[in-house]
Amino acid sequence: MNTPKSIKRITIIAKILTFALFLALIRCIVEPMRLNTVSAQGISFEQAEPFLIASLVVAFSLLIITIFWFKQFAKLIIVFSVLTLAALVVIKVVYKIP
Repeated sequence: MNTPKSIKRITIIAKILTFALFLALIRCIVEPMRLNTVSAQGISFEQAEPFLIASLVVAFSLLIITIFWFKQFAKLIIVFSVLTLAALVVIKVVYKIP
């Protein structure tokens, strides 16, 4: 049985994870620009591709999380956020991003 204190804790965790996903989205969007600035010859599409894929994954996840937020499914927000972060790690491993 969920007590009001545990419901509040679940809601806070959901908010923190949503905020973390927004930060991840910003990083995924800005990283190709940073790499382009640092690189002497610029970056190719192949170098920017993992960041674009990660941006799409996070943006789609945030859309789903927003729908969950309107329906007040805080536990699903937590689960979906963790799955999204795991997907970002998989993208990082697959594309061998340092």
